[in-house]
Amino acid sequence: MSDRPGGFRAQQRFVDPAAIDDAVPAEWTAPTPPHGAPAVIAGGNSEQATLEPDAADPPPYFDLSTVALLGKARRAPSAGWRRWVYLASAGLIDLGESPKVIRHNTLVAQVQRPLRRCYRIAVLSQKGGVGKTTITATLGATFATTRGDRVIAVDANPDRGTLSQKVELETPATVRHLLRD
Repeated sequence: MSDRPGGFRAQQRFVDPAAIDDAVPAEWTAPTPPHGAPAVIAGGNSEQATLEPDAADPPPYFDLSTVALLGKARRAPSAGWRRWVYLASAGLIDLGESPKVIRHNTLVAQVQRPLRRCYRIAVLSQKGGVGKTTITATLGATFATTRGDRVIAVDANPDRGTLSQKVELETPATVRHLLRD
C-alpha cells in the first residue's frame, strides 16, 4: 500500500459535527422528552398543546446493533450428519447442534460449575449386590474426568468390599493415611 496524498486513505469521508461552526437555531437545542419528540396537538396554544408521551410507550427508535440485525451467530455443528452438511455446503447451511449434543453440553456445563466448598456424596443401600460400588466408581470417574478434580472414594463395606477391584490403584495412600492427616 502506498501513502499517496489524495489517495483513498487520505480522503475525509465523514464530517465531524463538532467542527461545524454554523450557528444552531435555539429551537433545535430545546430538550426533548426521554421517549422522543413531544406530541403537538393542532389548534391550541403551544403550552397546552404539547403533551408528554406516556412512560409505557416504547421508544421511537430501534436498536440497530449487529446482534439485533443479524441475530446471534451459531457455532458450527461439532459432529454427525449436521457437521457433514455444514462442511459440504461450505458453511452456507448451518443446522446447528442436534438436541442430543445440546443436552450433553448443558449437562457438562452443569457439572463443570465451580463448587464453593467440599461435598460428600454417599451411595447407600441396605441390600447387597445392587450396584453401589459400580455407581460409586462411575460417579467418581465422571467427576474426575469432566471436572478434573481429585476424587476420594471409600468403600465402607463391613464385609470385604470390591471397590479396589473396580478402580486401578493410583496411590499407595490408604484410608488410615487420610484419617491420620
